[in-house]
Amino acid sequence: MRKSRFRRLSGSAKKLLAPEQLRVAVEALAERLDQPAALVGGYALQQFGSPRLTGDLDIITTEVPTGFVLGDQLSFGGAQSHQRGVPVDFIVRSDHYVGLYEEALDHRVNISDIALPVVPPEYILAMKLAAGRSSDDADIEWMLTSDVVEVDQTEQIIRQHLGHYAADEFFMLVEEIEWLASR
Repeated sequence: MRKSRFRRLSGSAKKLLAPEQLRVAVEALAERLDQPAALVGGYALQQFGSPRLTGDLDIITTEVPTGFVLGDQLSFGGAQSHQRGVPVDFIVRSDHYVGLYEEALDHRVNISDIALPVVPPEYILAMKLAAGRSSDDADIEWMLTSDVVEVDQTEQIIRQHLGHYAADEFFMLVEEIEWLASR
């Protein structure tokens, strides 16, 4: 048997969904949710121009909503569900990042043609840094090189919620990306 020249990036393949399918699922969710909620993750970044596709919807909220069939619990707080065939993570942080997520929810913004508000990219970047996943590196780089985040505001959010060390690391990352872009 011939070995594939493409390596698998994770233990399980994730089906990527068309933005239109995600939009329809968001509309259905917006009709059913009766509490503050906002989009984060890949679909939220698409609203700011990211070309990255995603295979699910990530929604932060104040509590796991009722009236949904829930699946697995999320290790950091919340639960999984599905809406119109789209996997949905209802994120309700129960760890030391609660403040970051609550503040992000308070600063959610409405974007035309999107039925749910979206977390501003400065908060999404801070959340991705807090998660510490290498899979988020491309999103962070895109946010910084496409000028969708205000660097000083992002630094303040990071310093407040992730600490001084994380803010210093963020500035080193910004400098590295600027240096690479100038080459």
